[in-house]
Amino acid sequence: MTMIKPPAIMAMARRRRSHIAIAGILLLLVVWLATPFDSFIYLMPKYYWSWPFADRLSDEQVFSHRPPPHPVDMLSDVVVIMKSGYGTRDRIQGWLDAHTENINLDKLFLVADYVANFSITAQGQKRTLQMYDSVRFTIDASVPPLPPDAKRVKNYNDFQDALAAGDAERLDRYNKEFGYELDVMKFVSSLEMAYNRWPNEKWYIMADDDSYLMLPSAKQLLQQFDPSKLHYLGNAEGHWTGRFGHGGSNFFVSQAAMTKLFRKHREAVGAGNHEASTTAKLGDWLLAVTFNRIGIYVQEGHKRFFNGEDPWSTKIRADRICSLLVGFHALKTGDVMRKVAASFGPLARPATWWDVWEILGEKEAFKTGAESHSRNDWDYVGNPDEATSTLRNSPAAMSCQDACLGRRWCLAWTYVPEKKECHLSPWMAVGKSATGKVSGISVARVKAVREGCPKP
Repeated sequence: MTMIKPPAIMAMARRRRSHIAIAGILLLLVVWLATPFDSFIYLMPKYYWSWPFADRLSDEQVFSHRPPPHPVDMLSDVVVIMKSGYGTRDRIQGWLDAHTENINLDKLFLVADYVANFSITAQGQKRTLQMYDSVRFTIDASVPPLPPDAKRVKNYNDFQDALAAGDAERLDRYNKEFGYELDVMKFVSSLEMAYNRWPNEKWYIMADDDSYLMLPSAKQLLQQFDPSKLHYLGNAEGHWTGRFGHGGSNFFVSQAAMTKLFRKHREAVGAGNHEASTTAKLGDWLLAVTFNRIGIYVQEGHKRFFNGEDPWSTKIRADRICSLLVGFHALKTGDVMRKVAASFGPLARPATWWDVWEILGEKEAFKTGAESHSRNDWDYVGNPDEATSTLRNSPAAMSCQDACLGRRWCLAWTYVPEKKECHLSPWMAVGKSATGKVSGISVARVKAVREGCPKP
């Protein structure tokens, strides 16, 4: 026989379950509040939830013709930090030639692993710019002090001894052996040095000596964000345990984020400096991890505005054709940097990814009514990766073209005759010469995307 519980007993059971649920919620809340910001409890869900739920600026928002929500004067509100090193010192003059006509030279901060002066003629006047040693700052300003026998501290001291002695052979050898390790030690300290000198600016931009920054684009993007809020904007890369803004793609940090790290949580900087001197492999990763410790994370939803490639290799995807583009990377010589500046510098308005093709690509490819455009001895795809698809035993270039046109996601294809391989890609690039290859673009598909672009 089934026993019927009296109402009072049932009510008590419901209250007990309710109390258990409340206690469970409170326990989870306590655990959440007590958990470090850089623990997996924060980082893993933050990464996996960021794709469907991250705040994303639409292209219509970015290119709105309404007054910007947070106006920025690039000459008075922004500090530009350019990071170089002894091993890449030949790039510095090219970077200065490409940028100094359009930035405030009094708020340009040059950093490296040694001290030097550069004489330039810019904005109608001759100037001498000093370059500061941010590795030395990492060592000297670290609290607690860095151990003098730490490998990278010792390497730095050996490098400085060779520099003082003018020993070219040792300098070349040291640069090959551990130049990249010294670079790790520059990121956090470079930002701190800039903040110490200019603590009240709205934004801090960090660039590498092989990165080109398009200032009208940077301004357009920065004006969408409140610098009094925590913002760390860049080309997000890496594992979820330490997503970082790729240093070569340029990255932006707000005044609030800089203040929180360098004024309110200086102890996190000390921990980062110790890691930089010993085990960290990437400086941009280390900076992100240092920010993570105090609850600041690279903002995943805005990575499409940043680019880690040179203009000819830049991957123009369908979902980026209409989007703002901040700059380029991997411009390994001063001449290449000047060439890019000569091409994109005259563009006074904010640039889009499509402008890369408009300025450097084959304009006639889109002037005909053809569905596709192809070219011999060329490659519009570049290096295949996990996003591309490779068809084996493809009989001819025409079949490769047909395969691309038959896939809605495909923008470009490259056929390799000697291997009978057909590479299908969700992006197109301006491309480079490639003897023997045949490559093409899905013109109709690109045109269809462009028709929906807002006007910059």
